[in-house]
Amino acid sequence: MALAAGVVLAVHAPDVRWSSGPGLALVTLLVGLLVTGLTGRRLWIRARAARAV
Repeated sequence: MALAAGVVLAVHAPDVRWSSGPGLALVTLLVGLLVTGLTGRRLWIRARAARAV
């Protein structure tokens, strides 16, 4: 989801006021989604490896 939203924003980047409060909040939200997804995936892989042993 974060990756898809990032691609859409990259296409429409000239239309976005990145220095505005909402622009910065959107970037923060997307980065947070990406970090959460990567962390969840890492924990899921660890849990599967622990069960396999």
